[in-house]
Amino acid sequence: MRYIFYADVYFLQNFMIKVAVLYLSLYCNKVYVGTYRIRNVAKICLVSIIGTLVEIIGLIFGSSYSIFVLCVNLLEVPLMVRFVMRKERDRMIRVIISGYFFIILINGVLEALWNQFGEGGSYIFYLLFSCGAVIVGVRIWNNYTRMQKGIFQVELLHKGKQVQTQAFYDSGNRLIDPYTKKGVHIVSERLLQRIEGVDSPVYIPYQSLGNEMGMLEVYYIDELIVEAEKQRKRIQNCPLGVTKDNLFEGKNYEIILSEEVF
Repeated sequence: MRYIFYADVYFLQNFMIKVAVLYLSLYCNKVYVGTYRIRNVAKICLVSIIGTLVEIIGLIFGSSYSIFVLCVNLLEVPLMVRFVMRKERDRMIRVIISGYFFIILINGVLEALWNQFGEGGSYIFYLLFSCGAVIVGVRIWNNYTRMQKGIFQVELLHKGKQVQTQAFYDSGNRLIDPYTKKGVHIVSERLLQRIEGVDSPVYIPYQSLGNEMGMLEVYYIDELIVEAEKQRKRIQNCPLGVTKDNLFEGKNYEIILSEEVF
């Protein structure tokens, strides 16, 4: 029996799945490569193109289909993740495991659609719908759980550099910078070190539990962006108050947002 291999159809199908799988794996593990920057989106697309082309070459010139499938299943996801996450090695294993999970999930949704509607529609449409449905569903669930916990995705922009992390919204943080009249967001020393090019600090008085009066180091960055459920909150010339890292020990966030954000 002879089979006809359509390389263009194969490329489109597998490219779409790889982009969706890489995006979801990074997103769910809080490695926000490719979420906001065109350059990083291009990186995900590039590695998806390379991976798909390698598959096609393997199918055409490979001598054993079983060996080809084994290599794809075992090596492709780790290699693609390694290419995208060059500086995020501490979370690489979790991202790889997530990649396998989302491959199974997307293919499961795709198979369910195909079994339900069969040849009544285009396979490419079913595939596109499956990838989109899983991405939208994961983002809705992730945003819902974060909102319930008061956790938000944030970007810190300063002198052309970008740092992404998570923040906790604390309505009790009412500290105001007397110079800019803006709310002060509390950050860890470790996070401040990742923001390049910050100027010398100013000192402002503050009060807290167990400390009737003290002086807080405050630094200014170009912009803070908070990803809310339905909008992006942008704060220009944003004041950041720096505290000891032990305040954030064991937490999944590195910033305590001011109550005035919302």
